Amino acid sequence: MESELDDNAAALAVETENFVSELMMQPDREQVASEIGVLQSIYGNSAIRLWHGSRVGSSEHTSGRSSPSNGTDTIRYVISLNLPSHEDVSIRILVSLPPSYPAKSPPQLQLLSRYIGSFGVDASLFGSILRTFISSSGFEWSPDTICVFDGLQSIFERCEVWYEDKLNREKTGDLIREDASGRDSAPQESVGSTKEGGEELGRVSQPTPSHQNVALPEGIKLIEAEPIVDRRSVFVGRACQISHPSQVCRTLSLFAPVLFWVAYG
Repeated sequence: MESELDDNAAALAVETENFVSELMMQPDREQVASEIGVLQSIYGNSAIRLWHGSRVGSSEHTSGRSSPSNGTDTIRYVISLNLPSHEDVSIRILVSLPPSYPAKSPPQLQLLSRYIGSFGVDASLFGSILRTFISSSGFEWSPDTICVFDGLQSIFERCEVWYEDKLNREKTGDLIREDASGRDSAPQESVGSTKEGGEELGRVSQPTPSHQNVALPEGIKLIEAEPIVDRRSVFVGRACQISHPSQVCRTLSLFAPVLFWVAYG
């Protein structure tokens, strides 16, 4: 199986070399042939393959170009490369060169990859690559200037930024989910105090001693309301009535740090 893949890769490389040799024999396509040769020297011979298919996504397998002898056909080839900072992530770019390139028309670049890493390519990235040479935010093209390399470098940079943004968003989402899961599995009880009308005076998140274990001054009765749960916090209202101001400090000290409403009179 591996031998068959190697043989196929070698055949495709030979096909590209033969095509470039044919282009070199045409004065009006010599610049294009030289550019492809430069790209091969930069990215490697195996990175560039002629495009086989009448249109993107087509199941037909026809030649990616007509005979180069007439010089009236669009030349199409595919470049497959890894992102500069993520060598395990590759992308495929379709390069289309109209007959008037580079004299009067720019090349067209299209992202063939449906996924970059594990993330599906969105319309925004796809469209920005398609508009590389036809948008004010893309790469500036000048007539009679070969520019495929510059366009490819711009695409690699955008894809890398897009991919790293997706990784950061995924990591942030995981942290948020872990934090939420941790809070759900270990909720903290907050104990508060209220006036008779239900107004909250304060709350603490640390465990507090139960009033059942506290000896109240003689003649003082503690009244405790039903717990109120709000956003995973529990509020318990407690109140008591005293007959003399001297009982305030003593009563409060027994329940510190719990705050509650004390009525005098």
